[in-house]
This record gives sequence, structure tokens and C-alpha cells, in this order.
Amino acid sequence: MKVRKQHQRRQLRIFRAPSGQWAGRVTDGTSQVAGVAGCETPGDVQRLTGIPEQDVEIDPTGHDTPDR
Repeated sequence: MKVRKQHQRRQLRIFRAPSGQWAGRVTDGTSQVAGVAGCETPGDVQRLTGIPEQDVEIDPTGHDTPDR
């Protein structure tokens, strides 16, 4: 019998990278599953990942922090 892993809702955290460009980290609740970098706007990050707006957090104040 196969046990299926329950899928967590994916979240996107968008942040400004040290380069000044926008980047994002996609998580499944506990682990990073994807990332994108080098974007001109937060909207570009969201479009590239395909994550719905209700599952997006934008941190305009600074760089990504690993413990968030």
C-alpha cells in the first residue's frame, strides 16, 4: 500500500535581494521547494512562480532572512 504525502499549500515570500533586484522563495510549509531571483518587480517574481496572490507575502524592507 502506498502512502501519499499530504500536500501543503505553497507560499511565496518576495524580498529585495542585496543586488537591489527582487527575489522569491517558495515553501510548502516547512521546506523551500523553489526560488527565483533577478526580477525587476515583485509582480515579476509572482508571475514566474505562478503562486496565487493570496499566498504571497512581500517584504519591501530588506533582504531575506533564513529564520522567517
